[in-house]
Amino acid sequence: MARWWEGLKGKTQTKKDSSDDYWTDELVVGRYVRRVNEIVDEAGEIGKLLEGLPVRIGPRGSERETKGAIGAALLAFAGAGQEGMDEELMKHIAPEVGRTILAGFCGYKLAEEALALLSLVVVKIACLRRIYEESGNSAKLQWLTGLQDLMNEAGPMFEQTLVEMAPFRTLDAGQIIESLGQRIIAAREQVDK
Repeated sequence: MARWWEGLKGKTQTKKDSSDDYWTDELVVGRYVRRVNEIVDEAGEIGKLLEGLPVRIGPRGSERETKGAIGAALLAFAGAGQEGMDEELMKHIAPEVGRTILAGFCGYKLAEEALALLSLVVVKIACLRRIYEESGNSAKLQWLTGLQDLMNEAGPMFEQTLVEMAPFRTLDAGQIIESLGQRIIAAREQVDK
């Protein structure tokens, strides 16, 4: 795959002497972090497209967190239970879900990608930390500590995004609507308790 990609890009890559170099390459860490930053920027744009969707309704959500046309429709029909909700709910919110389905799917997949990259950065940090501790390079150790702090902060944010965007892990509008409806029902049950 790598050779194919290099050929596609029209570039050649010089091989390193050891696979250990890959794990201690700060440039690779930089690329991962840069991509995570790109994902954050892209997620912000996707978030604007999804404003008003009840994606923040979780098991502990409340009615006030539901906004926009989909949220209003879901709340109106959530009290009817699953049987009374299906046809009416689909009729009222299907167009809105259809409008946002790709943005939601992309948001979910970007969060998955970010978490994978964060995991790779954490592994790289551990490898680099060992080298910098052995060499006594305090400036590099300080840099790694700052980077680790950023990763620790970003991880929970992307994990929460996956939870919130879970209905959009598919491109099936019916499944998305059903998942959103179940969130509303669960939220109402929590509020009623």
